Amino acid sequence: MKKNTDKKLAKLQSKLDDRNRMFSDIQEIALALSSTLDLDRILTLIMEKSTLLMGAERTTLFLIDKQKQEIWSKIIQGPEIQEIRLPLGEGLAGWVAQHGETINTDDPYQDHRFHYSIDKKSGFKTKSILCNPVFNSKQEIIGVIQVLNKKTGPFDKDDEKLLTTLSAHTAVSIENARLYQSAVSRNIELLDTKVKLEHKMYELDLLFEIEKEISTALNLEELLENIISNTMKLLTAEAGSILLKEHKSNSLFFFSALGKKKDELKKLTIEMGQGIVGWVAENKKPVIANQVEEDNRYTNTISKKIKFPTHSVISVPLMNNEQVLGAFEIINKLGSPSNKFTQDDLKILTLIASQVSKAIVANTIREEKQKANRLSTIGQMMSSILHDFKTPMTII
Repeated sequence: MKKNTDKKLAKLQSKLDDRNRMFSDIQEIALALSSTLDLDRILTLIMEKSTLLMGAERTTLFLIDKQKQEIWSKIIQGPEIQEIRLPLGEGLAGWVAQHGETINTDDPYQDHRFHYSIDKKSGFKTKSILCNPVFNSKQEIIGVIQVLNKKTGPFDKDDEKLLTTLSAHTAVSIENARLYQSAVSRNIELLDTKVKLEHKMYELDLLFEIEKEISTALNLEELLENIISNTMKLLTAEAGSILLKEHKSNSLFFFSALGKKKDELKKLTIEMGQGIVGWVAENKKPVIANQVEEDNRYTNTISKKIKFPTHSVISVPLMNNEQVLGAFEIINKLGSPSNKFTQDDLKILTLIASQVSKAIVANTIREEKQKANRLSTIGQMMSSILHDFKTPMTII
């Protein structure tokens, strides 16, 4: 009698221990849910605990890919198994994902829905399966938890209830992680938009400053150097120069330049059509060349002369109506090798080049007006001298 009582007590104690372990594991899952938003970490923990709690060999979590109408294994246990992808409705997990009903079978090979080719490929022998759908807060099926091969026999109703609880935890994890990722993504978009707006404000400020300086600057070379400097900052480049066309010859000279070799550049001239910048001036068209060595318009004659390696160029013509005044070039985009001049850079440089052209024309008009004023003053002085000289000559 006492032995029977002891056996019953031992059984009850064993069941109690199992229940305590179960509640402890569920509590651990709940704590993990509240302590991290790392989806992979949480889901891996849930899968591990599911396998232990249910005394199974392995557990797989499938998520639904709505666009492809597939289920795919997000978390999968077993080193010999690669990612599994199945069309909705195919295999036991695919059927559960499509119909939202639990499947519990201890003889899967007799079930026509079972996808035995996965066992064939992996060498794993499936003896029993418990598949449960994962529902989100809107009662939409977002995945399936599949537990394989209970060690002590078939899966029972208690196992089904436990897996339903674990599925609910899984759904909460997935929804929380997706909300967090969505919030992070939106935050990144907002920060990106902020950076772009700040860049646009800088562009507008620069254009405004150029416009203001054009109307007040008396020294054209100083004005153009300021413009080149600001443009280099804006486009994050290493060097820049403005070339003007000589009136009496078909050549371009470096009127203003910034960069390590600016002094050597100012002593040089190039023919119209020579190199990228010469081509731009001759053809009245802009050019972006992010790999100059591969551009057949590029000639490294200037680079060799001043010993300045060039890897990227962006250049636009300077125009006054249809008349070519010269060309504006910015050289060597800074940053990583993948950094390149873009179409946005070209738009900005074209706007700035328009302002530069205005500055050159305004300076030419101002110089011609000053020259005309000087000639007029000299004429008046000559007239006065002749008048003063004429009076005594008349008396004589």
